Formats: sequence, C-alpha cells, structure tokens
Amino acid sequence: EVVGEMLPRAEITMPEPDEAMLQESGSLLLLFSVFDWEAGRMRVKVNDTLVADTSEGHASEMGGTGSELSWEIFGLSPYQRYTATIEFFDATSGELVAGTTRTT
Repeated sequence: EVVGEMLPRAEITMPEPDEAMLQESGSLLLLFSVFDWEAGRMRVKVNDTLVADTSEGHASEMGGTGSELSWEIFGLSPYQRYTATIEFFDATSGELVAGTTRTT
C-alpha cells in the first residue's frame, strides 16, 4: 500500500468563531497552527485582503505539534464579520491543494 504525502493543513485558533473582537490597538489578531507544510505557497487572507503570501514552509514537529503563526491585521472596521482564509498551493503545479476558512 502506497501512502501519499501528507497535505498541509492549518488550524485557526483566533479569532474565535463567536467572539471576534479587535485588540486595544484596533487590530484583529489572527493566530493559527500549520501542520505538514514543507514546500509550496501559503496564502493568508482576512475579508479578501491579502495578509501574507509566503513559501517558507514549516515542517511539523515530532508528536504532531504544528508551527504557530500569528499576524495582527489593522484597518478593519469593528463589529463586522471577519473571514480568515488560509490556503496552501503545490510547489510544482501552483494548484490549490488544501485550505481552511473561519468566519466570525
């Protein structure tokens, strides 16, 4: 049995689904963990605004813990819906291979 490579994935910790609050500084804190991302591109957006587009890659630690990443996003209006999207693209083809979205 041939086991394919693990697809990268992200787990969004903040903003929480029922409690999207801006920080005292006026920023939205986006906090997430990345697992099994060794190559390719990762694109991060909040409400269709590009936050990051990077191809650094972060291998997971032994034991299944991911790499924790965070950004503070400024310029958002308070008391609105925030949609955070994290997408992973293949290093060779550039095709979308995985992603996650959370709307608060």
